[in-house]
Amino acid sequence: NQCNTLIEYASLARKSDESFTSDMLVQYQAEAVAIRSLMYFYLVRTFRDVPFIAQAIVSDDQNLQIAKTSGTVILDSLIYDLESVAGKMATRFGDDPAVNKGRFTAYGVYSLLADIYLWKEDYAGCIRNCDKVIGSGQISLLYADGSNLVETETNNAITGKLDTVYYLSEGEADEFYKKMYYDGNSDESIFELQRESDFPNGDYYDMFCSNAWFSPRTDVIKDNFFISSEVDNSWYDMRSEGVSYKGSYIWKYIGTARQGSAQSLMRTRETMTGNTIVYRLADVMLMKAEALVQQAKAVENDSASVASGYVKQKLGEAWDIVKKIRLRSNATETTDLCNGITDASGLSASTMEKFVYEERGRELMFEGKRWFDALRHAKRNNYEGNNLNYLTNVAMYSASAAKVSNLQAKFKNKDFHYLPINQSEISANKKLVQNPFYN
Repeated sequence: NQCNTLIEYASLARKSDESFTSDMLVQYQAEAVAIRSLMYFYLVRTFRDVPFIAQAIVSDDQNLQIAKTSGTVILDSLIYDLESVAGKMATRFGDDPAVNKGRFTAYGVYSLLADIYLWKEDYAGCIRNCDKVIGSGQISLLYADGSNLVETETNNAITGKLDTVYYLSEGEADEFYKKMYYDGNSDESIFELQRESDFPNGDYYDMFCSNAWFSPRTDVIKDNFFISSEVDNSWYDMRSEGVSYKGSYIWKYIGTARQGSAQSLMRTRETMTGNTIVYRLADVMLMKAEALVQQAKAVENDSASVASGYVKQKLGEAWDIVKKIRLRSNATETTDLCNGITDASGLSASTMEKFVYEERGRELMFEGKRWFDALRHAKRNNYEGNNLNYLTNVAMYSASAAKVSNLQAKFKNKDFHYLPINQSEISANKKLVQNPFYN
């Protein structure tokens, strides 16, 4: 409603404030549209159908009894709004990173559009918007070019021969963690929710206190996401221990550095102010990779497309993106589903789909993406084939052994894929009905 109020009434401010220019008005209204769209995108992905309100509520006399609007209709409206304001957005707001990353820029809008198009299975739309971010030259991966790699030789436990292995130096890995997750607003970032030092966020209570709600499943992480290298165990995927997690802590939000004991490196309640990253370049690159794979998968069995090289081209582009992400992270061969493949013609769409999905899991661990990734893959093409496995596999990681089978059975009901609406909302809005699974 704050966004709606600004959009509707900001023009009145110009009548009493001559310093408020028409360009500023257009810019502020466009930013409000972007913020409102981001919130509605989360609502639709979480609840499916919700009341959709695009007018300002400024009086008790206005009607607040509002029924749900189809999530599909809402997403189409968001795309229309975002496409309309994208050209009005600033690309930067000066030299202060907290402002450039803390306000919606054109690149934030393109990232959000790519995300919505991907959710809607419009892969061309997703790629088009990803390219606007990737090709902008304004945002860059941290250590993406591998120029800081350290070369060494090590004995290959499989072949018994010496292999040349390249590592990121510990100093570079430490700097990566500090810039990305402790300082925040890095060169890779596109949009972050800024935290103030005098307003500690809920992460302190959720992840730090003795009764913390959230802690990492280190057994699952080590067995499925960061598998120890068979070539050399002296160094590890940079995103693993000390970055994504550390012991029983989700480290991205509560640590000050990578190396050392967890107790000595924890933030205090006063410094528990890490930003929440909404979009960064690696996320957008992997969105594009996913869209490319789905374009290839749609025609993989079409002999004409195969003969024309279309499938090879799409899978090859996706493969190149994943390799860039893995190079800067020092990813081990044990998590490389394409290990040993030297040419894109040896790739399959099903393998690349799994590879991109798993790489998003490693890269964006604990950044609020995984559930939506799983649901997006499950519901694709109206839950065709074995797509539901993306959700039933989540159940194995997120429930106790005694409850896994029960949770997997519930996942077979599509209505269970969306959360219940809080009873207080239903009590206040008589036209709002509970989501079907919980009705």
